[in-house]
Amino acid sequence: MSFNAILGRDFLNTKGFTFTLGDHLKIISNEFEKVNNFDEILHVDFKVGEEIKSNKEVQINPCLDYDKKVEVLEVYDNFYLCNDSSKIDCNYEMNICVKNNQSISFRPRRLSFSEKEKLQNMLDDLLERGIIRPSSSDYCSPIVLVRKKTSDLRLCVDYRELNKITIKDNFPTPLIEDNLDRLRNKRYFTTLDLKDGFHHVRVAESSIKFTSFITPLGQFEYLRMPFGLTNAPRVFNRFINLVFNKLIRANKIILYLDDILIATNSYEEHLDILKEKFGAASQHNLLFRIDKCAFLMFEISYLGYLVNNDGIRPDPKNVEAILQYPIPTNAKEVHRFVGIASYFRKFINGFSVLTKPLYDLLKKNVEFRFGEKELESFEQVKNQLASYPLLAVYDPHTQTELHCDACTSGFGAILLQKQSSGKFHPVFYFSRRTTETESKYHSFELECLAAIYAIKRFHIYLFGIHFTIVTDCDSFRLTLNKKDINVRISRWALFLQNYDYELQHRPGTRMIHVDALSRANNILVLEENTLEQNLATSQNLDSSIQKVKSELEIRDSTKFELRNGLVYRKSKGKLLFYVPSLMESQILTMCHDNFGHVGVDKTMEYLKRSYWFPSIKEKVKNHVRNCLKCITFSTIGGAVPSELHNIPKGNKPFVTIHIDHYGPLEKTLTGKRYIFEIIDCFTKFVKLYAVKSTKTCEVINQLENYFRHYSVPLRIVSDRGSCFTSNEFEKFVQEHMIQHIKVATGSPKSNGQIERINRDLTPMLSKLAILTNKWEKALGTVEFAINNSFCRSTGNSPSVLLFGISQNDPSDPLRNLLGAEAEKEDDLAEVREKAQSQNEKLQAYNKRMYDQKHRPPKPYNVGDYVMIKNIDVTPGINKKLLPRYRGPYEIKKSLGNDRYWITDVEGFQVTQIPFEGVCCPENMKLWLQ
Repeated sequence: MSFNAILGRDFLNTKGFTFTLGDHLKIISNEFEKVNNFDEILHVDFKVGEEIKSNKEVQINPCLDYDKKVEVLEVYDNFYLCNDSSKIDCNYEMNICVKNNQSISFRPRRLSFSEKEKLQNMLDDLLERGIIRPSSSDYCSPIVLVRKKTSDLRLCVDYRELNKITIKDNFPTPLIEDNLDRLRNKRYFTTLDLKDGFHHVRVAESSIKFTSFITPLGQFEYLRMPFGLTNAPRVFNRFINLVFNKLIRANKIILYLDDILIATNSYEEHLDILKEKFGAASQHNLLFRIDKCAFLMFEISYLGYLVNNDGIRPDPKNVEAILQYPIPTNAKEVHRFVGIASYFRKFINGFSVLTKPLYDLLKKNVEFRFGEKELESFEQVKNQLASYPLLAVYDPHTQTELHCDACTSGFGAILLQKQSSGKFHPVFYFSRRTTETESKYHSFELECLAAIYAIKRFHIYLFGIHFTIVTDCDSFRLTLNKKDINVRISRWALFLQNYDYELQHRPGTRMIHVDALSRANNILVLEENTLEQNLATSQNLDSSIQKVKSELEIRDSTKFELRNGLVYRKSKGKLLFYVPSLMESQILTMCHDNFGHVGVDKTMEYLKRSYWFPSIKEKVKNHVRNCLKCITFSTIGGAVPSELHNIPKGNKPFVTIHIDHYGPLEKTLTGKRYIFEIIDCFTKFVKLYAVKSTKTCEVINQLENYFRHYSVPLRIVSDRGSCFTSNEFEKFVQEHMIQHIKVATGSPKSNGQIERINRDLTPMLSKLAILTNKWEKALGTVEFAINNSFCRSTGNSPSVLLFGISQNDPSDPLRNLLGAEAEKEDDLAEVREKAQSQNEKLQAYNKRMYDQKHRPPKPYNVGDYVMIKNIDVTPGINKKLLPRYRGPYEIKKSLGNDRYWITDVEGFQVTQIPFEGVCCPENMKLWLQ
């Protein structure tokens, strides 16, 4: 716009201008070349109630002359002055139709005090502008406050559950190919980006209830179309088509979603269309993001293409990932690059000739030398892959897939579409390096973020259509379906709900290019490779097959046959494909892993229906033996690998005692829930203490009490409960000079004394306790009964072996009648000598019987990786489908008697349950053989 202004002498002097007065004011620059920028100094946007701001942000073709620039600015300023974005008077409405009447309800999510304060301001603003109103709807979605780059917060509603039951709007999307055809031979281009367009569409009165959302400050609902609804992009597209319908029918503007393009041959025509377009926008109070608009440019980036008067070509940004592929430094990197290129061989003229120098580097017994010939081949392949004929023209009406992958150093994606030939063809590539913070994310978070960045990059293609996100990380899908997710992932989930997509998981064996490029120095290009192409290509690289092929070209063979350039093995009237060594692992994976992880014989039978390769049986055995799924879920067949190692019992009491906790039981009136058990190994004498907890301090108190009444032992045997492995308990046994033996995890035989007492304790307590919370009163009776009962392993009762006599039973009516005869002591030394002999005989017998039922354990070496039985399973979880083993763990030390000290393996801590302790062979097996 233009307006009168008073310019002071100080302003003119500061800017380096002099002026003269006559019929007109003349302002002259002291430096002539600065006159061209005079409009930048004086020209401002002005609107009542708003700050005056510079128009330097308006992007106008710098090649236009001064007068044309001024004309364009005046058109824009007139539109900006007349338009009032605070007025929303469009009557276009959005209707939301759902599949069922089931309501959606969530509780408000908790916010901090500062977040509540900012939320209050946002709600007040939306209420004042008439965007929302208070609500009492049965539909109630939660909110998420998303932090912007400016550290401000944005109010977002999580409409994922509502979107699941919403009937999709099928408003058609224009053909990009048609739009591109209309841009050919045009000279002037203007791109315009609408600002806050969604709120211009009303929500139908009958649909307002569906938009309701809950906050800690109350429940509200939208009167204007919010972001996040699955049909919002399509409704907005229909609305924009209605607003600019006249210009669209006159073929004056090109519209794709919210991107508006004007393309003309003449400046005058362009300016007239610009005025018409701004006029139509003013009628509905639409504004544009001036920082995203570009006026009368000679070249623009539109829908991923660079468009100018000479024609249309791909935007270099979209093929940057291929062009920046680094020069390979070894054969493996060459193989990865060739793997990428081989999928597109049908689209590259003379592919085999072009890539021969690279294939030669992959032959066996060939020294790797990447010379000029190989470099030339490498660069030609890169240029072919990045050339326009390779990249398909995007079509929003055909099947679209977005293949994504990530590693700690980079993200990558490729947009593909299904062509008339039935094959998927690449449209554009994308790659990006991770930041230092992103590189520390978990693998599934990196996979999520790869999809987010790719969708943002390909927004113009994916917004408003249905597409498939393909990834080799199944955790991506599982994470997004969780109810409780962290703030970062919830922000990504809210972003994704603006798109109509489905997630598809494909195993890594079907995403070979993903793995290759995720390791190629951060340059990632992804595509699914077909097994047929890989087999055919790999046969040409296998020297053994090439030797057979050369012989078959000269003479026939009884073992092999050449058909369509491929080598087959003859077997019982059938032709079996000769699998090249490079593909053996993939074929074994397909026939074993994808066939239910069956055993060696069934895998062999299935494999030999179609395939053959040398030493096939040995390789199948090795594959099945080293299959991680089979190792994790399969149990060891046959006799358990274990050997019984007896603990010496000595020839007197209190050499070795066994301790453990029994419980928890129902809490008694005094608050006791556990029984602390102490058993003397030689005499089998038992002490039972009722205790409140299993804390270390409680254990130490009871042991000190025991030591005062009896004796300090030389050795204590316990399991690996936290109360027995704590630093406090270790300090206690060291102070008393006691050897502490901790039995291996999951090996109850190592603490058999305790297990035998527990077998008697349960039925005795349940019979003697009148009420389940009165068991403490019956504990003394149980202890007395055990200590005065005959024990087969010693040939006497524990009391006789400890005291020389049986303890008197107060309830025995014959005690007073027998008198002194009842109190006659046995020869204690003789009794104990017999007990020792009896113990040794029984131990030898038990070992012989135990070892007969088990097979000798295979010795392990320090440094071996092992799996351990998955014993600790959360109560209430069905164990049938859970892994039988977990790991891997590393053997750090051999402790003797088939016990090993194992710890976590560096790098696996994220994917396994942490463990550090002793384990024995019956609960272990090798991770890989």
